[in-house]
Amino acid sequence: MAGKQEELTPDPIGRKEPAKGIISKLFCSNNGSRKREDNTLMRSHQTARLYSTRKFEVVEEVKSNGKLENNLYSISDELKDGSSELPSLYWVNGYPLVTIETEHALVPLLLSWGEHERGMMKDHPIYRVNQIMDRCSTHGIMLQQALSLRRYHMRLLNPNINSTHRLGLGTDEKICGTAKRFKSAVETYLRECGIPYEMKETRNLKSIEEVIPGEGILQTPDLLFHGPVNVTTDQPSNGSSSLTEKGQVNWIEIKTCYGASSTPSGIKDPSASILPTARKYVKNHGPGAFVFVYGCGGSLRSLLRDIGVSVLDSNPLNLTEMINHQKTWCANEKGVILP
Repeated sequence: MAGKQEELTPDPIGRKEPAKGIISKLFCSNNGSRKREDNTLMRSHQTARLYSTRKFEVVEEVKSNGKLENNLYSISDELKDGSSELPSLYWVNGYPLVTIETEHALVPLLLSWGEHERGMMKDHPIYRVNQIMDRCSTHGIMLQQALSLRRYHMRLLNPNINSTHRLGLGTDEKICGTAKRFKSAVETYLRECGIPYEMKETRNLKSIEEVIPGEGILQTPDLLFHGPVNVTTDQPSNGSSSLTEKGQVNWIEIKTCYGASSTPSGIKDPSASILPTARKYVKNHGPGAFVFVYGCGGSLRSLLRDIGVSVLDSNPLNLTEMINHQKTWCANEKGVILP
């Protein structure tokens, strides 16, 4: 076992290099009054709600030895809202799409003690970490995806324990600190790409001021764009192939976890909290995207895409601050992050 312990390196994610040259067109807002900007934002989202089912184009690129051999196109209607004049965002995902069968295959190993499983993996014997790494390699899933899946199932198996600290998974302060830094990384990337947005906190304050008596405040995603944005997403698929999806989005919701497709036996659908929220966002603001820090299971991704929601991961983001923060609370003595 000592030999295998040395194989662990302080590379917590193993992502692809971020894509270069992201933005193809900048969005330039008027220098008019704040009221004019608010009216423009309101009109753009009223327009977007007319197309709550996103029009998208999917291209499967089958590559061999670096050369494009074949293109498979599945094209729907043309994008609305003068899409050629909209700001554009290119997003390269790096995490693999994980099948629900793979999740089922890993769960017994991830939760050896079932509902009594406790603690972060950094506090478990190294042989367990090595076993999980071997199983991840066999099934084509990354270690951080597997460990996030483990944390998710631990919480589901213990519905009466509301505190992650009682499960040995870290304090709320540390977990929220990680989420805050991940959100900051997403915002930095959008600014670098020239995509203007409003944060949930800012928009909620406006909504309180503008609320009509008898009507509730609209649920708001983490980031709301000033108007529709053309997003091109590259998603690695099986082997050397990749999937490219093109569509318009009006908002982004940020999740500091892996988007799991599976649940423990007898537990309700894992998408119970995500899908209703996504549907409300689509109804209120038009199509959008979820950013999962460790990617998303294939089944959950399909469900989200069916209602007009793209799925992105952290591959193109600079996560240095988030990772440095994680090393203060969920890394082993070698600096390997094992939450």
